[in-house]
Formats: sequence, structure tokens, C-alpha cells
Amino acid sequence: MSTGATKAVPASTIVYGAIQLSPTVQLKGMFTPVGPHKDVLYVSKSFVYFGPFVNNCFEGDAVYSDFEQLFTYVGSFRLNVKEGFGLLLQYTKSTFEYKPAEQVTSAIEFASYSTAMQQLMGTQLATWKSRWEKLKSTLSGAEELIADFASGKTRLGEYAPALDLCGKMRYEELKKLQPSRTAYCYIGELKGDMREGFGISFMKTGDIYIGKYAKNKRTGFGIYLWNEKSEESKPASRIYVGYYTNNATAKFSAVLQSSGDFYLGQIANSTFGGKGEYISELFKYRGEFKQGKRAGHGRLVDLRDAYSYEGNFESDTFFGMGAQSWEAGGIKYLGEFRDGAKAGKGEISGPDGEHFEGDMKDGTLNGHGIMKNAKGIVYEGAFAQGKLNGKGRVRFPNGAECVCEFVDGLRKGEGVVTLPPEKGFKRGESRALTFDFDVATNI
Repeated sequence: MSTGATKAVPASTIVYGAIQLSPTVQLKGMFTPVGPHKDVLYVSKSFVYFGPFVNNCFEGDAVYSDFEQLFTYVGSFRLNVKEGFGLLLQYTKSTFEYKPAEQVTSAIEFASYSTAMQQLMGTQLATWKSRWEKLKSTLSGAEELIADFASGKTRLGEYAPALDLCGKMRYEELKKLQPSRTAYCYIGELKGDMREGFGISFMKTGDIYIGKYAKNKRTGFGIYLWNEKSEESKPASRIYVGYYTNNATAKFSAVLQSSGDFYLGQIANSTFGGKGEYISELFKYRGEFKQGKRAGHGRLVDLRDAYSYEGNFESDTFFGMGAQSWEAGGIKYLGEFRDGAKAGKGEISGPDGEHFEGDMKDGTLNGHGIMKNAKGIVYEGAFAQGKLNGKGRVRFPNGAECVCEFVDGLRKGEGVVTLPPEKGFKRGESRALTFDFDVATNI
């Protein structure tokens, strides 16, 4: 005789089902009598979630697509927020794509959907994480390199390690790692739904950032590569290696310019500021910078014109006291500069004893000065446009002196000559005569 009792469903029974949690939210998946079996499909009006659903919370590795904010996230959740390692794809409205989760209505369709999502959460996420870990290791080495330069452990001027690092950060090679070409992509660590820790960002402009984040902003050490072909982003720099604070560059950094020029030093207000070194095909500079330009004390070696300068700079030009020398010709200048040219008081010396001391203007001898040539003849008087111009006194090694006028380096008219007494003249006796330097020297 039947008791009318309902036969119990075995706890091991797994069936497909859909639970209506609210008028706009459905929970789909495979269920046991005690709850969801493994991953579920959580479908709402604004987003779709596929992954573990523990204690009514998103928990573990999952795939999340938001229809309103237009992003897809593949990665770890903890208590309903993105936390841990993951991949974030931010789309534009015209290119946003997602799986038609609302069309899943049977166990077969759920199994097909589950397979695709599991591939994203498994193989593909593992591949991205492997690439992420390799770049994280590279970044760690880069930070040690920059720290060594900043602390003085590595001498400034030893560019090979830093240039080698920038060489590894080849834009086209890194671009191959980008998960999607139609979205902003972030691969890395998250906490509380925000980028936090080490991550890799592929910008919509084509730029790439590899480095540390704090509360969704670049903060800490990182490497930024600009897309030179982008119409939206045309900076002077191609690769930046250094520190950030709230998306702004800071501290001590390395910058590889689009021209191939290389800078290593301090950064202020997102540009060169403080002490640093700059190397290019045309010159090398070590010294102080302000607002991206050479300013303050520094040393420049010009590789094209083969000279060096050490002294004060202002807005990339020689300004104030400085020393300029040409090693090949043995010529040296010590004195004042203005707007990149010799101006004010200065001294010029040559390899054979030539020497000038006096006034300079627009890079040439101008004003009063004293000049001695290789033969020991000394001229003291007026100069203009780099030549003897005006009245002056000439003293010869044998004691003879001449006071005369010069025009464009040539004597004009006769001069008053004072000859030495051992040549038959009385001491201080002068005569007006025509002469040239060679004759006067041999008197």
C-alpha cells in the first residue's frame, strides 16, 4: 500500500535550469538539488557573468561583459569585485561584441557556451599571464638599472645597458601581444575593481604602457612606448623608462626620443628637469635641465664640429661664464657667452702660444683687447668684427713698439715707432716710418 511519499532526488543529479532572480536577472546553468554545479551564467539587463557563484557572490576566475560601460573582463573575482590577475577589454560602442547569453536555453547550448568561456579563462588567460610575467621580470631589471644610475652606483655616461633595455622594448614586438586591436586592453593585477599593481596597457591611440598602477593611475616604475603613427599622439619621445605619480612622470628616468636621441636623468613636470645626460648622433650633454632644455651648469661635447663646452646654459644655449675648446686645433676660449655666442670679457689661447684677452661680441673680437701671436708680437688696442680696427700699440719681441691705425687687420698710414737703444737709438726716441711686422721684428 502506497504511503504517498515523494521519491527523493539523488544529490548527485545534475540538470540544466534557469532561475529568475528578479524581473531582469536570470541565473542559468547546471544545478544539483543543493545549488549551482560549478560555473553559472548570470544574465542581467546590463551585464553577463560566467563563472563561479559562491554564497550569492561572484568568486574565482570568470568572464564578465558589461553592456552599458562597454567592457569585457576575463579574470579573478572576490566578493563581487575584480581582484587578482585579469584581462580587461574596453570597447567603443560601434565595435563592442559579446556572446548572446540570452540565447542559452538548454543544456547543450550551455555546454557550448561554457566551452568557449572556459577557453578564455583557461588557455588564453594562462598565455597572457605568461607574457605578463616575462615583462614583469624585464621591468624589475629596468628599475634596478635606473636605480643604479640615480644612486651613482653606475657612472653616468655608460649608456649601453639602458639603450639595450630600450632596444628590447620594441614597439612592433610588443604590439603582437595585444589581445584585441579594437579595444583598450589591460593585462595585469586588479584590486577593488581598479588597476592596482603591475599591468600592461594597450591604449586606443596605439601607445603601450608596461608598469605599476595604483587606484587606476600609473604610479611607480613603468615603461611607456608611443605609437609614432598615431594622429592623436605625436610626442617627442618614443620610449620612457622611469617613475610615475598619478599618471605624471617623476623622479629619475630614461627617455628614448623618436629621433633616436637618449636621455637619462631627473624628470620634473613630465619633462627633463634637474640633473641628467642626453646623447644624440650630434652631441653629448651632461648637466642640468629646466623645462626640457639645458639650463644651469653642464658640459657639452659637439660630435659634428668637434668641440667641447663646459659652463652655464640657458634655454639650450651657452649663456654666462663658460669654457670652449677645440682639441684638434688646440684652441681654447674662457669667458662670457650670450645667446650661444662669445660676448663680454674673454680669453682665447692657441696651440703655439697665441693668446687674446679682451672684449667679445657676437662670437668675435670686438672692443678693446690684447693679442699675442705665435711670433711673440703683442697688439693692444681696438678690435671690430674679429680684426684689428682702430688705434693700437704693437710691441715686438726685440723691444720695438709702434702706435698706429688699423683697418680690417691692415695698418693704415705710417706709425710712430719706438726702437730699442741697442740699435743706435736713444732710449724712448721715436720716428715715423713705414714698416711691416716681419721687418720690425728683425730690426
